[in-house]
Amino acid sequence: MVGTVPKIVIITGASGQGKTRLCQALVNLAKAQGLAVKGILSPAVFTAGEKTAILAEDASTGKQRELARVRQAGSEGEIQTGHWTFDPGSMAWGSRILAEAGECSLLVVDELGPLEFTQHKGWVEGIQAINRRQYRLGAAVVRPALLEQALVLWPEATVFTVDRSKAAEDQAGEILSLVDF
Repeated sequence: MVGTVPKIVIITGASGQGKTRLCQALVNLAKAQGLAVKGILSPAVFTAGEKTAILAEDASTGKQRELARVRQAGSEGEIQTGHWTFDPGSMAWGSRILAEAGECSLLVVDELGPLEFTQHKGWVEGIQAINRRQYRLGAAVVRPALLEQALVLWPEATVFTVDRSKAAEDQAGEILSLVDF
């Protein structure tokens, strides 16, 4: 990676707009082009049309673990948001993947949210991995409400807002075209 300037893209959009679907398409397209991919994806699990869980997926291997479940009334847990209770073992597993992400063509961190920006938990290693700049293209998913905080960290980043009317594969191609691999 000597002599190359890494590019950071912040993928944003409202909940349910397809940020993770776009990241999955980005990973698939990069792998199809023979690029080295590292990072974490966070695909949702739906039961009877309702989002009931979130998985953590190693972007390099495709291996998955359950990351979070819908928070139940009275539930206790060390890592929680208003809607989710996170599995500490899966969080540690994903954090290790991000901490160990070395040189690669594409680094994906899906997603950086309230846990990272307000509680300093979750994928904080994802923030550090983006900061290490050991990639050609670093893609971080950030919800619109936290976009300003992300831009404080990475003012040079390109903001890419998911467009649900376009195919995820086409948008992934747009993002990959930002960098000469």
